[in-house]
Amino acid sequence: MKVLYISHIGILGESSRSLFEFLSAFPNHSIDPFVICPKGDFAVMIKKLVITIITSIGIHQFNNTEYGHYTKLSWLIIFKFSRKVCF
Repeated sequence: MKVLYISHIGILGESSRSLFEFLSAFPNHSIDPFVICPKGDFAVMIKKLVITIITSIGIHQFNNTEYGHYTKLSWLIIFKFSRKVCF
């Protein structure tokens, strides 16, 4: 089974460390993981696991909370950044 993982964080922190441990815990060939993340320490560690990875300068983090919600034309921000990640 192919699975896509997207990480918004390039440095090795709490969330990226959890994802790294999660991916390394799967038995060999049980899933075919694919990771998209910014350049940094996390990308280097994922490459050591021999997982297919696409690195970028940055990935826009979707924020639709009450404090940082998108309105009207600001929804185009997501479209603008998603085009840069597509391959």
